[in-house]
Amino acid sequence: MNRTSRLLWITFAASISTVVVTRGIYFFTKSQLTFSQAENLWLALVFGVVYVVGAMLSHRLTVEFGERRLLMLLVIGHVVGYGAVAIWKTAAMIVIANMVFAFLAGAMWPVMESYVSAGRSAVSAARAIGRFNVTWSAAVPLGVALAGQMLAVEPALFFIVPAGLMAVVLLSVRRLTPQPIHMAVDHPDRPTAEQLVRYRSLATGCRWAMLASYAMLFLLVPSMPEIFIERLGLGGRMATAGASLLDAARWVSFLALATLSGWQGRRDVPAAAVLLMPVGFFMTLLGGDLATVLIGEILYGVAAGVVYHAALHYALVVQNASVSAGGEHESLIGLGFLLGPMAGLIGLYLAGPLGGDLNGMLVAAAPIALLGVMGGLRPILRKR
Repeated sequence: MNRTSRLLWITFAASISTVVVTRGIYFFTKSQLTFSQAENLWLALVFGVVYVVGAMLSHRLTVEFGERRLLMLLVIGHVVGYGAVAIWKTAAMIVIANMVFAFLAGAMWPVMESYVSAGRSAVSAARAIGRFNVTWSAAVPLGVALAGQMLAVEPALFFIVPAGLMAVVLLSVRRLTPQPIHMAVDHPDRPTAEQLVRYRSLATGCRWAMLASYAMLFLLVPSMPEIFIERLGLGGRMATAGASLLDAARWVSFLALATLSGWQGRRDVPAAAVLLMPVGFFMTLLGGDLATVLIGEILYGVAAGVVYHAALHYALVVQNASVSAGGEHESLIGLGFLLGPMAGLIGLYLAGPLGGDLNGMLVAAAPIALLGVMGGLRPILRKR
């Protein structure tokens, strides 16, 4: 197995493992522990806070341990943590484990992003990042759908299967080089100074939009049981399958960007995504029928995929595939994990004064949508 294939296998298996637990946990807590929507939002908020800490410390941890050794420690942490929760599935254990998994994931993905893109030209890095995004995003809807199936068969499988997957991942991580090899800063394949200026503006705009997209996503994720089970009246298996459509749409977006190259350096593609994203988000959050919710998931998923892919690509190219670039990227994702549930809790608080949950959510989520549009469009459309 060559370097790229090994990295993509690690990415896929680790993604399924983490997605089953971190995205399916809200269905687990609702079905097994009778958590309310507010309690699930608090669980997601705490996850976001700790995820940011893990991402911010990822670069420092690689200096301390080295990239491969750190990855091995983080994977072992997942295996042990999943095994512990499979045995003790109490509410307190779930809350503690949720924080541990947040830290482990926040520290792990910047290192993987560095391995994937290090030593490549801008064009080659775009292809590699595209394959990376296609790989992990393909695992997300599969993991969400699997979570529902395992919960229906045996709740303990919800943690046992991810633990087994991570144990297999550990064997592949051991075969990586101790550190990824980076391209020299004066290498002729590095972008020109003029291109770097343009890429920095695009990276800034896409990062603002990506922050808003993850805030929107993690307002939706803990609310999915409420949307599909309570509002639309679907059963658990159909609900998790319906919730996975958003991630399937994002995967299609990643696949298109990985295949095509004409979007690189252009303003119009990310600008269109920035405008489309809140439309799909509000259709999903507020839709009163299944068709509206599903169409909203597709629109939101495609747009969120564009801004995510572009933000990661431009940041890694500008910062020469450093772990710190991935850490900044994942920190913004973690901040979105925090802002989304916070907005959801505010929306529930406003539900009474404003005459219903949907009105409260609309008012609370509007600033996030505005943040993504205004923060994203200004740098993207700026002319040098």
